[in-house]
Amino acid sequence: MSEHQPHIKVRIRRGNNEIEYEGPSALFGASDLMSVAEKFAEQIIRSPETVATSESSTLTAQKEESAIAGGGVENVSPENLLSVLPHEKHWQVVKLLGIHLVYVQGRQVFERKDVLKVGRSSPTLWTSGIRANLTKIFRRLIRDKVFLKREGFSYSLHADCRKEMDSNEEFQKFLADNR
Repeated sequence: MSEHQPHIKVRIRRGNNEIEYEGPSALFGASDLMSVAEKFAEQIIRSPETVATSESSTLTAQKEESAIAGGGVENVSPENLLSVLPHEKHWQVVKLLGIHLVYVQGRQVFERKDVLKVGRSSPTLWTSGIRANLTKIFRRLIRDKVFLKREGFSYSLHADCRKEMDSNEEFQKFLADNR
């Protein structure tokens, strides 16, 4: 395989079912992707465990959404998160601000201007160095799968970051104590 061939990675997930392909795009075109996706969807629909998994996934998603939606955490500033999240580096501060927007303010999607606003309201965190390097910091957070780039200047927390925060016992305890 040539090093210069386009490379793709595709993952389709529904409940506990998942299919993934990674490799050269020449071996897996768009029409192949649609065919595989349709067959995968048919198999999931026919599967007896799909009904139970779907109901369970719906309940789990509703619980997670209600825990995050609207924040559910009152009077918690970004500075309050300093005790449970690393913040020594500029990128860690911006990550902390994104986490604040999602877990405290309950926003599923946020914009760069929201990070700026929250950052400016947190003088102990916000520095001129962060402001001057914000574009680089965002690029790093996207590359490191902390933020997920949406349309325009919209972002959300990447699933990897959410998983990290959901498994961080100290962070979860902090949220529970402040509900």
